[in-house]
Amino acid sequence: MQEVARAKRRPRNLPVANGPTVADSSAMWIASDLPTIQSIVAKPRQNIIEPMTDKLKGKIAVVAGASRGCGRGIAVALGEQAAIVYVTGRTIRGGPPPVDGISGVIEETAEEVTRRGGVGIPVQIDHTDAGQCKRLFDRVHAEHGRLDIFACAVWGGNERFVDPIWKQPFWELPVGFWDEFMGAGPQAFWIAARAQPRKCC
Repeated sequence: MQEVARAKRRPRNLPVANGPTVADSSAMWIASDLPTIQSIVAKPRQNIIEPMTDKLKGKIAVVAGASRGCGRGIAVALGEQAAIVYVTGRTIRGGPPPVDGISGVIEETAEEVTRRGGVGIPVQIDHTDAGQCKRLFDRVHAEHGRLDIFACAVWGGNERFVDPIWKQPFWELPVGFWDEFMGAGPQAFWIAARAQPRKCC
């Protein structure tokens, strides 16, 4: 048992039975395969994934909640693929800033979409309002006759982030908080998704 223990503690780079060290074996393997490695490195780099540039050219997209955050990122990514993107949200240039103070307006996102190669169209809308959602998709249908992509990144309740009550444990928060969060989150997505299929798909 002591011999086994000593063998386990033996550094890997020490000779074993007067043979080459592990480091020597690695060096021998690298040296033997050096011509193959050099030939691989010398070849021009090949893209495994085909570039997506212009793959969405002419596609019509609506991104809800695109003034900032995930929605902005989705809209800009679609713009990089040359899509036509309706950038929607509540916060507009020159309008009242959001209560949580985070920057971002739909016009800036739309401009970035266009700069990246797409067409950005800013549309101010409250996605919790079914009537406004219907008018949005009516417009998309009137202008393009279809909708290819719909992404919803709307979230609600951010007004409460500056409220001291937000620091309380969740079980002490008013039940109304649930409506504020869900009303401008999953419910907004449902309202928008419900409004668009018959008109645009």
